[in-house]
Amino acid sequence: MEAIPKSHPDQEQSSSPEINFLSSQYERTGNLTDLEAAIARSEAAVTATPENHPARAELLNNLGDYLSHRYERTGDLKDLGAAIARSEAAVEATPEGHADLGAPLNNLGKHLSRRYERTGNLGDLEAAIARSEAAVEATPEDHPDRTGWLNNLGNCLRSRYERTGNLQDLEAAIAQSEAAVATTPEDHPDRVRWLSNLGSHLSSRYERTGNLQDLEASIAISEGVVEATPEDHPDRVIYLNNLGDHLHSRYERTGNLHDLEAAIARSKEAVEATPENHPGRAGWLNNFGNHLGSRYERTGNVHDLEAAIAKSEGAVGATPEDHPTLAVQLNNFGNHRYERTGNLLDLEAAIARSEAAMAATPEDQPDWAGRLNNLGNRLRSRYERTGSLQDLEAAIAQSEAAVEATPEDHPGRAIYLYNLGSHLHKQHEIQPSVLSLPPGVSSLPHTGSNKSSFEGCRIIAF
Repeated sequence: MEAIPKSHPDQEQSSSPEINFLSSQYERTGNLTDLEAAIARSEAAVTATPENHPARAELLNNLGDYLSHRYERTGDLKDLGAAIARSEAAVEATPEGHADLGAPLNNLGKHLSRRYERTGNLGDLEAAIARSEAAVEATPEDHPDRTGWLNNLGNCLRSRYERTGNLQDLEAAIAQSEAAVATTPEDHPDRVRWLSNLGSHLSSRYERTGNLQDLEASIAISEGVVEATPEDHPDRVIYLNNLGDHLHSRYERTGNLHDLEAAIARSKEAVEATPENHPGRAGWLNNFGNHLGSRYERTGNVHDLEAAIAKSEGAVGATPEDHPTLAVQLNNFGNHRYERTGNLLDLEAAIARSEAAMAATPEDQPDWAGRLNNLGNRLRSRYERTGSLQDLEAAIAQSEAAVEATPEDHPGRAIYLYNLGSHLHKQHEIQPSVLSLPPGVSSLPHTGSNKSSFEGCRIIAF
């Protein structure tokens, strides 16, 4: 058999098995050198392939996928922009009705969704959903890749739910994930990823509806996913982080300390197994800090408080200033140190962090209400320390806005109403002539500890 000449357009395509091997090695081990080599060989293959060659679309699609993987590892937005450009070119190079059109459409949707996660641009998310829906529609139901398209569509819909609070999007995300899991053989290597995402979607529904069955299902699924994933697999840290977050949610619901200890153990393992330059590490640190802070609240152990603050500060330091999750890290753990030390500087820092979190949060995002609530609580704490009536009035304004921004069927609304009532009660104590009850508040609670909301970082796997 004759060798293919180096100048022949099929020469670079003949190296596809080598590229696929390098990519598979990276997915299995996380070795960045393998990914760099796969990108270099893919770029050479695209350059050597004529624009009208039938294999060019597949080469462009694969190159875009590898560049997106490198973005996930390094956080370099240039790689993500390049991935989107390559995927768009792959879609354009694939004729309408072609059996392989679903693949570049799906990948383009993934990359656009990742850019939305980084920039918060809703246009990217809407485009991602449109491409993902087109990928599913373009792919026969018995096609083996369709399960991946369903999974990714579910992830995009979940992201839109998180942005808009539209429960229909979350229900649709769960339906797509359930379909992906149901149509994937049990021994398929991607099934654990589909299951992990389904667990996260169910946990989000629990947070919205308070249905404990959803939370129990998400924990059972996540435990199975962690158990089924080899210890050296790069995605295991994602699954550990998510499991820790679900266990923490159950602790908050039931008060079972065993769940909190397990959440701390899983989060610690995720952080310790993640390289310091990994873009996901900030999220793991944030959650680890949340769990340690909960244990401090339960036991009063100052070592947990100091560790929680350190983890929270590490999460902020590891998050780029233009990253949407920076608001999550800034929102958490403002008051704990002040409550322990009574140092007004700690409270001032907590208020500054809350204000920065607010500035980084779009008003149409569901997390907006929780951050308003927390800022109100911190302003109330400063009023109690300094006696400044201006702070109390600002706390009331923030709490009123939090209640107004929260749907009536949302479980968090009761907390915001309670805090608003507490602030109004204090105002009535010092200004008896001022009493205006908002809708939903029929009486004023006695002043006591106000309730803050802390946010976890849960990761979906495309």
